[in-house]
Order: sequence, then C-alpha cells, then structure tokens
Amino acid sequence: MHAAILTVVLIALAGPLLATPCEERFRAGAAAYARFDAAMDTIEDGIFTGTGWASVPRVLDRLERRSALTTACQELASFRMLADSASVAMRRAAREFSLATALCFGPNQTRAQQNQETLGRNSLEFNDLSRFFNQLERACGE
Repeated sequence: MHAAILTVVLIALAGPLLATPCEERFRAGAAAYARFDAAMDTIEDGIFTGTGWASVPRVLDRLERRSALTTACQELASFRMLADSASVAMRRAAREFSLATALCFGPNQTRAQQNQETLGRNSLEFNDLSRFFNQLERACGE
C-alpha cells in the first residue's frame, strides 16, 4: 500500500521535471494568451458595452459615466495601461507559440501553428483598437 502511494507521489512530482521544451513553450504561450484574452475582454466590456455603435463621442460618454470620481480621459488612461499590458502578453504568446512550433512535432506542432494564426487575427483586432484609442486620446487632448 505504501509503495503504491509513494509511486503515485513520485510520478506526480516527476511530471514537471519531465516536461519537454515543446510542452514548456506551449504552456507558456497558452498562459500568455490567456492574460491577453482576459485583458481584451475587460477592455471591450468597459469601453464598448452599451454604446451600440463605437464612435469617439459615444465611447467618451460611456467612460464619463463609469465613475463620478473620474473623467472619461482618466478612465481611458487606465484602459490604455491595460491595453499596454495586453500587448506585452500578446507578444509573449506569439514568441512562445513560435518556439513551440519549432520544438514540437505532430499534433502539438499543428496546435501551436493554429495558435499563431489566431494570434495573427487577434493582432489585427488589437491594432484596430490601438488606433481607436489614439482617436480617443486626441479627443481628450482637445
């Protein structure tokens, strides 16, 4: 009985030690992507929910109503910081999935490539969001 428990414990502890470079890179990419995705969800929910059509005046009005303690431009600055953090996570995910593609074989390589393609599409969306942030920031500066 004790030998069986010891064997299970040793196998559980050996798992991280036996992780392949492929797995390490893939998992690091997945974790970075999860951070990127969560940040983007927060940004999109905070900025666009309830605006209907996304326009500078509507979004600034939405941001103004978020809190009686802050202005729309202060709210925008906090979302910009979150977007900067998302950008770092997106670049990290792209780097890790690129490494996973190089280090993995078979289905894991295919999954890493698919994740890179998804990140490419997300990058386009992120660039659109960044341009919209620039428009909002210009409106705040006026």
